[in-house]
Amino acid sequence: MNFTESIIALPDNDGEEGKCGCFSAPESATKGFKLTIPSILEVDQYYTFSVYALAMIYSAVGEVKIEGISQELAKGKWTKVEITFRATQNDLVIFFNGNIRILNVYKAQLEKGRKATDYSAKIKNISDFVESNSIKNWCYNNDTTIIDGGKIATGTVTAKQIDVSKLFAENIKATGIFEIDTIHHSLDVNGNDLYERFKLINNERGIRMEASTSDELDSINEEEGTIESSFVPNAVLNMQNEQASLYGKNGASISSDSTTLSIDDGKISVTGAKWNEIIADYSNFRKFGATDEEGIVYAKKIAGMVSVKGCLTPSYNISSGYDSIHMFTLPKGYRPDSALYFVCQGSGANRWQLAIGADGVCGMSRYGAGSFTTCVKGDWLPFNVTFAAKEDE
Repeated sequence: MNFTESIIALPDNDGEEGKCGCFSAPESATKGFKLTIPSILEVDQYYTFSVYALAMIYSAVGEVKIEGISQELAKGKWTKVEITFRATQNDLVIFFNGNIRILNVYKAQLEKGRKATDYSAKIKNISDFVESNSIKNWCYNNDTTIIDGGKIATGTVTAKQIDVSKLFAENIKATGIFEIDTIHHSLDVNGNDLYERFKLINNERGIRMEASTSDELDSINEEEGTIESSFVPNAVLNMQNEQASLYGKNGASISSDSTTLSIDDGKISVTGAKWNEIIADYSNFRKFGATDEEGIVYAKKIAGMVSVKGCLTPSYNISSGYDSIHMFTLPKGYRPDSALYFVCQGSGANRWQLAIGADGVCGMSRYGAGSFTTCVKGDWLPFNVTFAAKEDE
């Protein structure tokens, strides 16, 4: 099926000729065809589709059908189609049934609600029509290319080389060696020229990203794709030859969700996430030195490593032994992949065991010095441990 522009007498133009869209089906399409425009509907929302349609039909009549609701198309004359339907899927699927060879469409409009309103000419010509997302999606799903002047709507383009001044795409996948080099001109706070340059290189050695500025631009050799100027790098991230390096000027930094690597005045510093507060099990443990207050445990993660610290005291006298008494629970993302055990200092010469489970449950056991003893209310239970977090959380 092909889509082109047609010039014929229009239904609302006193018989005068004008432009409209034209679908033409192959001879093998004896039962009609369908038009699918993906991902433009909201499920359970009511819509009204309206269009003037002129069908060249080899049968007596044809029809337009959406979501099981249909309207007949007269043979050889314009029909005003209005179909109101409730969407059961996100794609708009329009069936043009009958032995239709040519279908002219004019003033097509889809709107929310159960009533067709006056046509709003948001698309004023065929060039705009080709640029609209609906036609782009239709071309992609029907393996069809539309060329109108300098505009192309199609599915996939395969080429050895594409030379463009602007490239817009929802998704770009590039393989092999490529280089992106862009320059943006603006004025600084004093009204002087400022050229900002971004460069991305991907080659057999790895990836290099560079951001730089210049107050003058000597020349651009468009044929060779080279730029001559006095650009000064502000930040360079180089991941080539199995090594990684970061150069920065005036506070360049690399950040993740938990860690920031920054460079300021030639100094490299690493800062991590803030400490997260975890409330201890009040029935078993409270804040050391203030036995009526909730105990607070602190945890943070940097580059996959978790640190946990705190200082608690029992809420009551605990007869210690092998059984672990619940202290607090670490949230997801801060848990080890298997149980861990740490020996911690207690009051006097006493020691105790901090157990951290893969489920995040943390507990105290084995309090004593040489043998188990009672851990009394007011005893000192400090801890500060670090371990690797579970990778899949």
